[in-house]
Amino acid sequence: MPGPNWSDDDPGDSPRIAANCLTTLRLAQADAQLRKPLTSRRLREWHRQLYESCTVPSAQYVGNYRGDVRHVELVDYEVGLVGPIGGPPDRIGVWSRDVVMTVDRFLRDLAAALSSLDALIPDLRVALTNEQLERVVTACAVAHGEWVRIHPFANGNGRVARLLANAIATRYGLRPFVELKPRPADVMYARAARESMGLPPDFSGDHSATIALFVHYLHLPPVGP
Repeated sequence: MPGPNWSDDDPGDSPRIAANCLTTLRLAQADAQLRKPLTSRRLREWHRQLYESCTVPSAQYVGNYRGDVRHVELVDYEVGLVGPIGGPPDRIGVWSRDVVMTVDRFLRDLAAALSSLDALIPDLRVALTNEQLERVVTACAVAHGEWVRIHPFANGNGRVARLLANAIATRYGLRPFVELKPRPADVMYARAARESMGLPPDFSGDHSATIALFVHYLHLPPVGP
């Protein structure tokens, strides 16, 4: 049986989570500036850092993926977004049994995309061309959208997705442009994240709204450190 539901943070943890977000973003930026690989281990470490010293329903949830058979409370743990008028979820993360396999495939695809961008943008002392900028923002948006689509963790997937986007931006000389916590409050962000998620049997998502939104965010005042 899956463990208790985890959809909301403890309100008393808000200052701690905000501080953890700032610390984790700085660590992610430091790695990005060195163009270190984005690995499953690193992403799970981010999740642990985000919830350090916070109240959670189960310690098994922190830093571990849904469906991880080493943690009984994460087995058969499914997540979804309730539709606009309530009722059953109209978008769900991939089945828990498929999370590890899907994350591995996502990270292989991301590594290939970043390798291509590394070759295209070898020198950050040179300003990005419009084409390079478009490709970087697209990579940020697709990585964000795929993480949201998979929804690997019981909670906190949005924060990790936004960390991913900001880490990729930093890797290519851009500033962080997606707020971590609280999440962007505009309706368009929630709508874009919902469109990135899917349903059985293929769980396919559409990241085009996220790409357009991230282009807009890039021109707003800076966020983070």
